[in-house]
Amino acid sequence: ASFNAKSEIEPEQAVAQPEPAPKMATAQPSGKMEISEVKLTPEQLAQRQYQAGMNAQQNGDFTAAAAAMQRALELYPALHSARKQLAALYYGAGQLTEAAALLQLGINNFPSQQQFWLLLGRVQLAQGKSAAAQASLQHIADGSELATDKWLTLAKLGQQDSNWTLVQQSYQRLIASAADDGRWWMGLAHAQDAAGDYPAALASYRQALQRDNLSLNARAYIENRIAQIGDRQ
Repeated sequence: ASFNAKSEIEPEQAVAQPEPAPKMATAQPSGKMEISEVKLTPEQLAQRQYQAGMNAQQNGDFTAAAAAMQRALELYPALHSARKQLAALYYGAGQLTEAAALLQLGINNFPSQQQFWLLLGRVQLAQGKSAAAQASLQHIADGSELATDKWLTLAKLGQQDSNWTLVQQSYQRLIASAADDGRWWMGLAHAQDAAGDYPAALASYRQALQRDNLSLNARAYIENRIAQIGDRQ
């Protein structure tokens, strides 16, 4: 899950307005038609608002999109896709306080939704709250399907703070889960390189070249660094 929406959103939007229920005509024994109401559940009404919000976002109307997502959550707070989308809209608008509060409310009401911890950690990272972000991300289990995103976010956090120990630990965890991914070896090597541990960096750079998922530019960079580090030895 990543944030990429851009918008200008007011923190408070209009409260949800009840939608008129659609009418359905039914035949009567007399041959006359009688109109009866089809009642929608709160979840169905929320889904309608969510779709309206997605349509507004596709049309570039981010304010209307946020308002629709808010109405969807008022109707049915368990519509997690609406919460994630609204948080993304807030994030894109730079309204990080609103995004964090929205995600924290989701965590309070639905503690099993680890995706909210991941998104909250990313928001806190953008806020410069490194300790809070790290604490949020630690709520994601190492065996979770979100574990890769967790360690990548922690690596980014470490890079932002020049905490190369945290970066190395994060990439070591990624390597433990996917040892054939050259990107993880390159990340580890870069952290070791930045920390001044050149022998370890050299070994990790060489490991990266033997793995998959590296672009030509990444391979050229690694080969250049290996040559530069080798000259220092």
